[in-house]
Amino acid sequence: MTNINEREIVEFGGIQFEAWTFPSLEADGKLVRTLIPLAQEGPKDRFPADGPYHRSMLAASRGISAHILDVIGEKNQIPGLPKCVNEHGFSAAHLNLLGDDDFYPECWQVLQACGWASNYGQLAKSTYETVREHDGSEVFTLAKDCFGEASDCYILERAGIYLTEPFTRPWYAANILSAYYARQDDVLFGYLWAEYRLKLRVQKIANTGGKVISASRQAGERTQALHKDLRDQRFRRMSELLDNLGVDSAAAQCETEGLGNWSTIKRQWNRYHKKGDT
Repeated sequence: MTNINEREIVEFGGIQFEAWTFPSLEADGKLVRTLIPLAQEGPKDRFPADGPYHRSMLAASRGISAHILDVIGEKNQIPGLPKCVNEHGFSAAHLNLLGDDDFYPECWQVLQACGWASNYGQLAKSTYETVREHDGSEVFTLAKDCFGEASDCYILERAGIYLTEPFTRPWYAANILSAYYARQDDVLFGYLWAEYRLKLRVQKIANTGGKVISASRQAGERTQALHKDLRDQRFRRMSELLDNLGVDSAAAQCETEGLGNWSTIKRQWNRYHKKGDT
């Protein structure tokens, strides 16, 4: 089994990530490279990396946190209690967590784009067939008994197991709809929808970072290989010349032959010779 490589620490947009390379779970034996947000030690009174606070009438943000506000101010207001927004600031109850990207059309658009749905609220025939093939026909009766009219949202959850990998865009879309309409799990729904929106904002940065890391490593490896070839040429020529010349004269001759600066050649040779390498 291939061992996990030593980690690299990289930074994008003020956020540090650990860059890991590890074996794929597939049988192809390929290595997979990923970025994992770094849990940093530091003062507990603030986040390790945060940006300035910005607010308008419609929205507010700080760092990667960006939300539409409940401008009407009544969405989560409890009669008799102070308002959740005033001239000093606002509480989390003032956030419009559905934002301007209402989850219902967003999720169905994703599912239509992937061929899982033929229209809003209407699953594609192939989606039913996939779930039937894996879970059996009885799953539709069980889903109907448990979730009533929301049974198709649960079927989407099942389809997400068979038609894609976890944490892909259609996987989130299917599970968000199931959490809200079928399972009616507010915590699960809220977490998935918040994470979905966060991924839309930062995943591109993380993916670009991965490509930059890979490109930088490849460039470094190419440069190192070129340097090694030149060093080997220098050492071979120095070994030939030292039969008749001193180190300084041999290094100077290498410079005239286009092998680099004589002082650099001499320094490399002395370091190489001191180590006793052959």
